[in-house]
Amino acid sequence: MYREGASGIPTLSLSAVASYFIQFSDNGGDTSFAGTFAIDQMAVFGPDGIYYINGIANPPGNGVTELSVQFEASDYTVIEGNTAVLTATLNTTSTVPVTVTYATTDGTAVAGTHYTANSGTLVFPPNSDTQTITVGTIDNSASEADKALTVTLSDPVGAILGNPAEATLTIEDDEIVDICSTRSDVVDDFENGLATGVDGDGNSIGFFTFKDPNASTTVTFTTNLVSDTDPLALPGQSGDNTLYQVDLNVASYAGTTHAFENIPVDTWTPQDWSSYAGISFWFYGQNTGTVLGFEIQDNRQPGSTTTDTEIWNYTFTDDFEGWKKFELRFSEFSRKEIGNGAPNDGFGLEEVHSWAFLSLETDGADVTYYMDDVIVCGVASDKPLSIGFDQGKYTVDEGGTAALTVELSKPYTETVSVDYATAEATAQEDKQYMAVSGTLTFPAGTVTQTISVQTIADEKYTRDTRVTVNLYQNDVELGFQRRAVLTIVDTDMVDPSLVDDFEGYHPYINQEGTLTLTIDTLMESDAMARPGQAPYEDVLTVEYDGETSFNRIFSQGQDWSGYDGVSLWVYGQNSGDTFTYTLHDNMTATTATVDPEDWVLVWSDEFNDPAGTPPNPNVWKHEIGDGALNNIVGWGNSELQYYSNDPANASTDGLGNLVIRMNEVNTTTTDLVCWYGPCEYTSARLITQDRIDFEYGRVEARVQVPGGPDGLWPAFWMLGSDITEVDWPQSGEID
Repeated sequence: MYREGASGIPTLSLSAVASYFIQFSDNGGDTSFAGTFAIDQMAVFGPDGIYYINGIANPPGNGVTELSVQFEASDYTVIEGNTAVLTATLNTTSTVPVTVTYATTDGTAVAGTHYTANSGTLVFPPNSDTQTITVGTIDNSASEADKALTVTLSDPVGAILGNPAEATLTIEDDEIVDICSTRSDVVDDFENGLATGVDGDGNSIGFFTFKDPNASTTVTFTTNLVSDTDPLALPGQSGDNTLYQVDLNVASYAGTTHAFENIPVDTWTPQDWSSYAGISFWFYGQNTGTVLGFEIQDNRQPGSTTTDTEIWNYTFTDDFEGWKKFELRFSEFSRKEIGNGAPNDGFGLEEVHSWAFLSLETDGADVTYYMDDVIVCGVASDKPLSIGFDQGKYTVDEGGTAALTVELSKPYTETVSVDYATAEATAQEDKQYMAVSGTLTFPAGTVTQTISVQTIADEKYTRDTRVTVNLYQNDVELGFQRRAVLTIVDTDMVDPSLVDDFEGYHPYINQEGTLTLTIDTLMESDAMARPGQAPYEDVLTVEYDGETSFNRIFSQGQDWSGYDGVSLWVYGQNSGDTFTYTLHDNMTATTATVDPEDWVLVWSDEFNDPAGTPPNPNVWKHEIGDGALNNIVGWGNSELQYYSNDPANASTDGLGNLVIRMNEVNTTTTDLVCWYGPCEYTSARLITQDRIDFEYGRVEARVQVPGGPDGLWPAFWMLGSDITEVDWPQSGEID
């Protein structure tokens, strides 16, 4: 490799490679040459001469990927009495030792009671990428709910923390739980602390208090750990147990609420209780004569951002002393109107947001109450028959088969069925998963069936991808959970030496001459298959006529000084034409060092294509759906539209404009499913993420915003390219 136009003995420092340049020219005096060949896997290689083999794509614009340490999975399970093994991995091997600290933390599982605490330091020797952590669990004879604890990685040396750096270990109970006789599930047993927080709309979630305006009214809550010999021990208690304690002095009213939260405690997360018959809880009375209440806060108004839950109340009197178990059918609750704008659509129980404990006046006295084991139980015999997924999210390692459970709200005496199909996805069909559709049949008395989704080990680093599975009504009413999102966990390692792999797009926005660049997929059985390729391989096909060139300019200079050279696969045609590969090293000026008035145009998209042309896929990527694939249902704003990649929603108009259209959907015929039901509108959202990015400079756009009714929300904005690594808002945003 030589430096063009250089005299003497040229050198390449390679500490800040700014770009590379590929040129085609004749081999002599031929001026009418033309040809076609393919390129794949441009990479840098190291001193040992071994370079990239597996086709693992490195996100463009990020440079060399930092070494990271993380868990192999975010969830592990073990049956009580056995030893759990959790695997930590490096995203690539290192030539020097890497260390990371780990420790267990109580959740519902308590160290010494359910498991043996463990902490220490993992050491990854050079050229190794896995280490394991063991957690011993303790068997007992108690019939109890499954318990969980957290294992956390921290303080890495020689690497950064990757994702996930925290794993949940669930200890499965090996005794038979027989509470409420036929069926029961714990809502709160207070063994895992009392989470508190706020959601994105500023509403309190987790555990919190409420009270009247009187200054004399006080209310607090805490937990109280009692032994089986304590006067507060539950009937039949064995060993220690945690109680929920509420201390209050009430002039008018006061109480506590548990608004159901997600694990990060930043989202109000409703639960579906519609298939249960009732609820039970233990309550320790003080025989004060005070009027008390247990409340269930049901659904909210569609798209609500406030606390407008529909409240259903059961009233009882503190006319007993000591423990009493309440087993209440939902039919014993009465609707309570407090003027909060709640819906009035019946006690549906499909979106239960909270439960609450309420006390009326205590006549100036300080009173302490205790509660334990809030449980939903039984089978709702009077519940209308409905069908849905048993949960909204599933995960599977790539290459595995995911089993998604669909359940009826109750056993039924006749055979019923429901249709299903995979829908929108960030995963690639036939490359990362196999699409499925069909009909599930439930014979009489059967409550559950499963949908199997086969995923594909693509042998490429792609980050985790997702696919949606929808249910469509056949002869059973669809329940609250009519769709589920399956996350396909990427198990491949990042190759830090890979520069471009051409998976679905190419980065060459700067082209000269008469040439056409396309992405073609080669299967490993194809005659043109690259030696040793994965099951599929996307390659860049170059068709040229005369002298042509194309180049990629990195947004930040890349440090290749630790490598010996550059490699790439080329499928030639034996044409005799010359192929030139040029590196642009150590750019003398950058945007940061040039005055803004001297900046020059480096890229533009003028959309000068025939009418109906979709956006250039090498620049623009469609986001799909209603936000569920991004874990932001309703895009964080209860938005109604479904983003599609249909040219009817985004295409050129033939006049030099890209037109994004909002189209109304026929909800009676559409198969598009949104968070609120059949989608009402489609639109488009286009991003350049993983396509092109720039450091510094100025971005301009000419945008015409239509008039219209309230609710239209056009937007044009920029985010940092590292958003997938650091998340929002750490990535930055300019609107």
